[in-house]
This record gives sequence, C-alpha cells and structure tokens, in this order.
Amino acid sequence: MNHDVPAYGLWAVVIVNAAIFIIFAFSFFKPLLVVTYVRLAHREEREVGATFGAVWDRYAALRRSS
Repeated sequence: MNHDVPAYGLWAVVIVNAAIFIIFAFSFFKPLLVVTYVRLAHREEREVGATFGAVWDRYAALRRSS
C-alpha cells in the first residue's frame, strides 16, 4: 500500500458539505425566528402601553410619524 498520498482534498469536501447543510437548515428556521420576534415585539408594545398608558401613546405616535 502506498501511504504517500495526502487526503487534504477530503477536508474541502467536508467543509463545503457542512456549509451547504448549515445554509439549508437555516433557510427553514429563519422565517420562524422572524415570526417569533414580531409576535414578541407586539406583545411587549401592548405590555408597555398597559403600564404607561397615555405617556406611551404619545411616544408611540411620535415614533410612528417619523
């Protein structure tokens, strides 16, 4: 057997396959993360509005108009 042949080429294949898998897997979870974040942001706005009342309403109106 000849053991002089380096196996460096295999690492390139492994890295490329891992990158493709990570990108593929992330494509499924990204929409879920966006939906979760938007729902959390709306819930937090309702909670702040309930806590601070009219002060929050004025601030929110200023932020939405600009």
